[in-house]
Amino acid sequence: MVQLTTLAGLLAHGLALARAAPSSPATPPADPSKLESRATTPGQWESLGGILTSPPNVVSWGENRLDVFTLGTDSAVWHRWWDGARWGGWESLGGILQSAPSVVAKGPNRLSVFAVGTDSAVWHRWWEQSQWAGWQSLGGVVKSAPSAVSWGNPNRIDLFAVDTNHALVHKWWDGSNWNGWELLGGVLESDPVAVSWGNNRLDVFAVGTDHALWHTWWDGTLWGGWESLGGTLESTPAVVSDQANRLDYGVASRMGRKQVDSVGVD
Repeated sequence: MVQLTTLAGLLAHGLALARAAPSSPATPPADPSKLESRATTPGQWESLGGILTSPPNVVSWGENRLDVFTLGTDSAVWHRWWDGARWGGWESLGGILQSAPSVVAKGPNRLSVFAVGTDSAVWHRWWEQSQWAGWQSLGGVVKSAPSAVSWGNPNRIDLFAVDTNHALVHKWWDGSNWNGWELLGGVLESDPVAVSWGNNRLDVFAVGTDHALWHTWWDGTLWGGWESLGGTLESTPAVVSDQANRLDYGVASRMGRKQVDSVGVD
């Protein structure tokens, strides 16, 4: 849960940096001092450089460790990391992708990155403690960026996206194999956002074609039906959980305001 809270705070940080359109090149210069402008006091903004075309996605797999992923102008995924003392330089993970990346840490020093390719399939690349594996197609025909979450068993991943019929689809890694895409229905417009607040518990949120926020959940045995949380919304929601049975979400309304609320779930 600490990981999710960290992610939400840094996502807001990263979105502001992406919108600021930093002028430094996506390929880092050789001089590390040119890569960043470090804050001199806590709470100050610092530039992490790059020329970004998607919002960043941030994950932590250990104490004082951060990994940041985004798309560059070359449509490849780019990665930068904080090792507890300094930021490493930008590295390209390649690919020709058309969605923002989604990333999860499925254990210490183990990362999985997902994004949609130009073929509308979901593509996957992963770090296994010492090296990056190559890109792997997970298939599907989707129109949204993917959302991935890891829970409980450190080798479990659940992956969600919205297909071309505006329905939610789900695929999962059980520790040894990827299972096929599962149709979960809905009539959705935004990218989905998935969170887990406990072992074998999943909650998925997305904005529907009616501009309301919609929610479905896995209770460990069955998927619940879709429920409307109302609103007249335009953005993909941001959702975090910092404790069991607690979810907090924020989303932009059509009036341009931020709507922040929380829901307790059974």
